[in-house]
Amino acid sequence: MKQTIICSCLLLALLPNWAIAQQKVQEVTEITYTLVPNDSIVKEHKKMNYDQAGRLLNKKNYYYNNSKLIKEETASFDTQKQVLTELEVVYSDNKDPRSEKIETKYLVYAAPSGESKHIWQLQYNDYADIVKEDTITYNAQLQPTEHCVYDYRGTTSLRCDEWEYNKKNQLCNNRYYSKWTTINGRGQVTEKKSKKRDYKYRYTRAGQLKKEWGKSYGTKLCRRIKYNKTGEIQQDYKQRVVKIKRLVSPKKDDKTAQQSSEETDKSKKPTKKRYKTRKQKEVYILNYQDGKVIEQSQLIDGKLISKVLNTYQDTLVKTYEQYRGDKITDRISYEYDEQQLLTKTRQDRYNTSGRIVTSFVKYYNADRQVTKDEQWRQGKRYSTRSTIYDANGNPKEKTLSLLNNQNIEKTTYIYKYFD
Repeated sequence: MKQTIICSCLLLALLPNWAIAQQKVQEVTEITYTLVPNDSIVKEHKKMNYDQAGRLLNKKNYYYNNSKLIKEETASFDTQKQVLTELEVVYSDNKDPRSEKIETKYLVYAAPSGESKHIWQLQYNDYADIVKEDTITYNAQLQPTEHCVYDYRGTTSLRCDEWEYNKKNQLCNNRYYSKWTTINGRGQVTEKKSKKRDYKYRYTRAGQLKKEWGKSYGTKLCRRIKYNKTGEIQQDYKQRVVKIKRLVSPKKDDKTAQQSSEETDKSKKPTKKRYKTRKQKEVYILNYQDGKVIEQSQLIDGKLISKVLNTYQDTLVKTYEQYRGDKITDRISYEYDEQQLLTKTRQDRYNTSGRIVTSFVKYYNADRQVTKDEQWRQGKRYSTRSTIYDANGNPKEKTLSLLNNQNIEKTTYIYKYFD
């Protein structure tokens, strides 16, 4: 089984300042041009309006191909009803436009940098029929207790997640089940139900998760987390036992007998396919040092499949290396200045021979914003995306150029700020 281990690195946790500064923005217009000799063609035209909390109120986005409209996105938020209405229309030649409408009722509607909580969501098709809806129920602490999704496309189905919490508001149980309608052998509509997942959780006296176990789609899970005496995490061990079902190939003599039997009597049903089931043990281990992940490993039946190694400069990530077996596939390096501010990252991707095929290099300013993003292929710079910011830390202009340093795309931003 191919599994990719993803690093929760510092780079992914960086929130650009323009997302925070956006709280001052009342309106932003974003226009992207495709640059051709002596001319420019509009590729995208976007316009968004926000309130003083940075929440999206209105959106109108248009996408073009050779000056022809191919997609339209609109959104509007009703502050009284706390409902966000989104509409997407896709245009194509010689066909009617396809549209999709989504209405979302929010309990908490936050800015992009915050956490929104919705109560229900409805999805409509071209004929204004509801094809999908989901509802979420919360407790007094705004923790989700039930999330159900109804899908009316094809046979009606229902999928539900349920969460239970203890007196300390800690998650102690998570269940997932599904219901659907089908036709039985008599031609009657019947309803089926199946429990897909049932997880339980246990905590230390300090309130730290120490054990997670249960079943999901027939797969057994057992996870244990170890801490030292000071409560610092040392290891996160997860084991999954999966049932693998494989087709058993008939022997050569059996094949010959089956073919001769079918030739003599074609009215008989063919021999049923035979399957063999075996259990596969998958293990995922995260080792920590001083509260930071230094190694991640994935093993299947005791064989090392992939691993990730992290090194640090004090508390900051220095390198991230990902391996498939014993061969490196990706490497990310981080560079900092004397004030420990990130200045540059470089991601290298390797082929099976251990050679660098593609590289992505990013440069940052003092506000942790990407100013230049380069892509390299086989040691040659293939493309460069540069960004200029205004005094408020918002993007002002972006350009995309190829290896001959010729700009092929440009994006400009126009802002209106609250007084």
